[in-house]
Amino acid sequence: MLFAVLSLGLLAACVYLYYMPRFNRSMINYVLFHPPDRKLNQRIEIGGLVGEHHKIFVATAAKSPASAIVLDCLLLKAKDERGVILYSQGVGSSINALADHFKIATMLRLGYSVCIYDHEGYGLSTGDCNLDRIVPDAVAAYDFLAKHLHYPQSSIVGYGESFGGGVTSELVKHRPLKALILESTFISPKQWADDQAGFTVIYPSCVFMEPTFDNLAMLKGAHPPALLIVAGKDKTMPASHAAAMEKEAIQPFQSVILPTSNHAVVSVADSDLYASSLNKFLNKYGADTAGSAKSL
Repeated sequence: MLFAVLSLGLLAACVYLYYMPRFNRSMINYVLFHPPDRKLNQRIEIGGLVGEHHKIFVATAAKSPASAIVLDCLLLKAKDERGVILYSQGVGSSINALADHFKIATMLRLGYSVCIYDHEGYGLSTGDCNLDRIVPDAVAAYDFLAKHLHYPQSSIVGYGESFGGGVTSELVKHRPLKALILESTFISPKQWADDQAGFTVIYPSCVFMEPTFDNLAMLKGAHPPALLIVAGKDKTMPASHAAAMEKEAIQPFQSVILPTSNHAVVSVADSDLYASSLNKFLNKYGADTAGSAKSL
């Protein structure tokens, strides 16, 4: 009997350790990332402006140039440019499969260029989808804007959509952002998994995953001015996540609820509210360039 109990205990411990997210990276990658089908670079025109594709070369530990990671990046340049928005997408989107052009068109009308990049394994970016590479990819995209396209740090605003919100929160730890905008995002992947799957509650946060992509932790500490955009009919992200961030975030912080919008997509009925909220936020906290954001 003792042997049977010890055997079951050992088996349970092995299963617990095997599924521990911190150590089972391949499982996390499989569950988390859902890249759309790869497509050739398309001519993407948004708001009357045509995007230009760029290649971002990402430094890796490999010494062979042939093994270098190359990210695909699309830059749409605004007229009378005030600054640039670094747009981090959700895990199911890519440059050639954008879910909502309206949001980007709005940013362009407000005088902000938009830089959208594909993580490794997405679109035409080389490499494989990998939890360990998500933050380095975002840092590489930021550095491309700052060092190669010569945008001053005071003009770079981060925008994180869905999981991209967590990516933007991690980017804050590594690079300065003038301001940040989080849309349809979570408290943290740990809390989202607890709400959705339930069994993940057996794992404490300290062994769940690293990076933590914890938006709430970022908002509770010193952070750039932040705007939280909440979709009122979001069936993917529980309303409790936005409520917690609204309650516990420290200033400077603003939030807006789009009553009829779904996850990461702005409804026609909410388009004016989205545009005016973005306009007010960027006028107050946006880039330190001449002029103010255009009224819509």
